[in-house]
Amino acid sequence: MNTPILLTTIFILATGFTSPQKNDGYKAWIHTEGKSMIKITPKFKNNTNQTITISYKLQTKKTGATGNSSSMSQQGKHIIKPNQEATLSVSQINIQSREKLDIKLSVYNNNTLIGQDSLVLDGDN
Repeated sequence: MNTPILLTTIFILATGFTSPQKNDGYKAWIHTEGKSMIKITPKFKNNTNQTITISYKLQTKKTGATGNSSSMSQQGKHIIKPNQEATLSVSQINIQSREKLDIKLSVYNNNTLIGQDSLVLDGDN
């Protein structure tokens, strides 16, 4: 791997930039802030002209240098009005050097997946 690609990869991981999924007027994404204490904010946008009821599941898995891991799962329901952007929850997780944090967001309407996003953060950034 050459240096420009490596630096681009590190920048993307460090900023928490991902490519959120868009589906039928809905958008789900994970916003992150911080380096060692990561603030995780899953978000959802209803770009339609109808109110919808959604349920979401946020999963995190932190893996240490030795391979040990810890997981967290969070879920909830929200009513989202037309053209409304909603913060689904806010969490904070500490990540140390040589640890990896996997984050996955899934959003459902009537048990049908309508949006998802995921990202991986590296504690060495």
